Amino acid sequence: MMAEVVARGHMQPSAAADLLHEACTACSLYADVGADRVQDVIGRAWREAEQQTLEEIAAQPRDPWTDPDTTLLEDGRGPLPPFPVATMPPAWRPWLERAARGAGVMSDHVAMPLLAIVSGLIGAARRIRASRSWSEPLCLWTAVVGLSGTGKTPGQQVITRELSRIERGRAASIEEARAQHDTRTAAAKSALRAWRRDVDEALKAGRPAPERPTDAAIPAPFVSPRFCVSDATVERVATLIEARPRGLAVVQDELAALFLNMQRYNRGSDREFWLQAWTGLPYVIERQTRPPISLRHLLVAITGGFQPSKLARAFAGDDDGMYARILYAWPAEPPYRPLADDVDEVDADLLDALMKLVDLPAGQGTDLEPRYLPLSDDARARFERFRHEVMTVGRASLDGREREWWAKGPGQVLRLAGVLAYLDWAMPGRSAADSGHPALSAAAWRAQEPTEVGEEIMNNGITL
Repeated sequence: MMAEVVARGHMQPSAAADLLHEACTACSLYADVGADRVQDVIGRAWREAEQQTLEEIAAQPRDPWTDPDTTLLEDGRGPLPPFPVATMPPAWRPWLERAARGAGVMSDHVAMPLLAIVSGLIGAARRIRASRSWSEPLCLWTAVVGLSGTGKTPGQQVITRELSRIERGRAASIEEARAQHDTRTAAAKSALRAWRRDVDEALKAGRPAPERPTDAAIPAPFVSPRFCVSDATVERVATLIEARPRGLAVVQDELAALFLNMQRYNRGSDREFWLQAWTGLPYVIERQTRPPISLRHLLVAITGGFQPSKLARAFAGDDDGMYARILYAWPAEPPYRPLADDVDEVDADLLDALMKLVDLPAGQGTDLEPRYLPLSDDARARFERFRHEVMTVGRASLDGREREWWAKGPGQVLRLAGVLAYLDWAMPGRSAADSGHPALSAAAWRAQEPTEVGEEIMNNGITL
């Protein structure tokens, strides 16, 4: 029996010999068995076990790990559906596939930042109206989840590269605006000096001091308008919204840094700012050493990436609805594809579409007034069916963060439908040339702006 224990590899030979020796001595059998006999039995059992082990190893395949379980490296992703390209407007579907191939990524990597950035370009200029008492801004927060190096940044750059091109193309008009601002500032300073002299003279003469004239108010420093930024400090974003009152988009490679920093400074006031930035409502930023910044519409679209290990950590703590405001995608890693020359780095179609969205008329400054996009009767009926599903099925089957995220579904669907409607309008595939009217003017093109959201677009928003 002891030899069998050794043969099975459960005990070293020396330990087994000592144990067997003690047993024989205790039973007064040692003289009959003999020490040499004990060592011989144990040694033979060990050699037999060693030989058997070598034979078993030799009989195995040379490489038993030829097909490892790669799902262990997915970090919890599991089986997820691909991005539903068919929900995008018709002219955007081939563009999306082409852009993803050119960037070496999946469709999700391009579509998710596209939806958010376009919503930031439209900003507070448009709202979608579900009923007379309920409207939503076209503002989306989207996130692409994935490990580092899986395509999050190249997908963003497809859009941001063209926006940078638009901003550079408007450098002359921005400089002209800066020169006009400098002229107003110089005139205001001159008027302010003259008013102060009049006050001094009036006081010396015993007369009432004159009131400061309106043209003596010095304007705030000039800020170049931006469409998207990566510097997402509260004061920086607020200053840029003053320059472009309809709003902008924040684009970051790693969103975890943005959300983790919200509670580290200013006693958590950053978090309140960002919660309001999803709604488009008025907001005032109080500053100790400078005048407050008063925003009539605080609206900021957000897009970026999350590494899986940082996603849960970014929303740890009290549940205030921040997590539920984001639309998530976790694409599969892009496969190898040979280089191709059928996709240009400068995308004329995308550039043209983005410029149309940037130039949507809505007024400026305090004169900015949103225009409302209603639902058609069929779209509203479809939307009501979805709302009923959210209120019944979702409430019964979900809890915690998942239930909170699902509960915002109706508002998210409205926003998605509005963005899809304007994407459909903006892409050159639906332009004057394709509709048989190549001579259509820019004013006439703007007049074709969507007047309502139809059932098809509502279905696509719900699918997304």
